[in-house]
Amino acid sequence: VKDGYTAEPIQVDPSSITLYGPQEELDAVDSICVYVTRTDLDKSIAPTNCPYVLLDKDGNKLTPKEITGNYDTVSVSMPVLMNKDLPLTVSLVGGAGATEDNCVIEIEPKSIQVAGDTTVLQTLNQLVVATVDLSSFCHIL
Repeated sequence: VKDGYTAEPIQVDPSSITLYGPQEELDAVDSICVYVTRTDLDKSIAPTNCPYVLLDKDGNKLTPKEITGNYDTVSVSMPVLMNKDLPLTVSLVGGAGATEDNCVIEIEPKSIQVAGDTTVLQTLNQLVVATVDLSSFCHIL
């Protein structure tokens, strides 16, 4: 994935395949693999039907003559999330003579890193964590 993005776990459907064929060919199969090559991803991989390959115990590709499976392909998808540092802010509602200009608010931590859908995070430039009504701090004696 591109710098600044995070890949979530790959999702494969179905999660298992039943193989049929002569026992001697089946005994050579150690695992089933799907190859998906993408570089510099900044978007999720939508469900894509992919052929699978059979591997022996050493990871070598097998080319059996008589093995078939209950599926010819598997659907592969991978969510890719954008990472972004967002400053934390407080929304102030003026009142009782107090305004945003004469109040000092400090937040700790000053920012947090979030991960999410690229189209959503591209529109965010801050995260408002609370709204403070300054008139509520007015105390009449």
